[in-house]
Amino acid sequence: MENINSVSPAEINNEADRQHIKTENLVANLQKNSKAKPKFYKFITSIYFKMILTLILLLLTFSLSVIIAYQKEVRNKPKPTNFSECVLSKGSIIKESYPKVCITKDGDQFIESLPKEDRSLLESEIKLREVKASTESATVKQGCKVGGCNNEICMSELDKEVVSICIYKPEYECYKKAICEKQANGKCGWTQTGALRACFENSASKDLSAQ
Repeated sequence: MENINSVSPAEINNEADRQHIKTENLVANLQKNSKAKPKFYKFITSIYFKMILTLILLLLTFSLSVIIAYQKEVRNKPKPTNFSECVLSKGSIIKESYPKVCITKDGDQFIESLPKEDRSLLESEIKLREVKASTESATVKQGCKVGGCNNEICMSELDKEVVSICIYKPEYECYKKAICEKQANGKCGWTQTGALRACFENSASKDLSAQ
């Protein structure tokens, strides 16, 4: 059969022959191109692509397993039930009071256990302060209460008892004649009367002279 590529336009006598030759050339080119596979197809069918895909799937599976295990550990981790466990618990806050108070990140509070002798001394001191407070105490209005180791904190009667540092300061005597009531902001606090401010100034001057 004569090669159609060697036929020159001069040898073609009519338009039908030219169209026939073009059609045969087009079919021949399509058949040739169909035999050549694209580079992308070769890549996705190669062993390297399969290895990379397997590695990615393994990494995803491992990461998911770690996340699930961590979430289970967090959910199943027991909450602190005493002061020692609270201290070791992540996110807890230790108040430097006497005795110390540990507050968990969930808001639970635990008081440090004291030796028997220290506990007895503390109880005796508290009773002595209660006796003194009964004879001379602050004026407390409705909705508020006085707390703290030295009765120096004015708070809402709905608040939990606050444990403060049991260190005596001269200005604490001023609160015995002060007024604990709701202030302009709606919260309980000490009313800053002229007498209370004067008492604070006198206490500060006595403290400086003692130094």
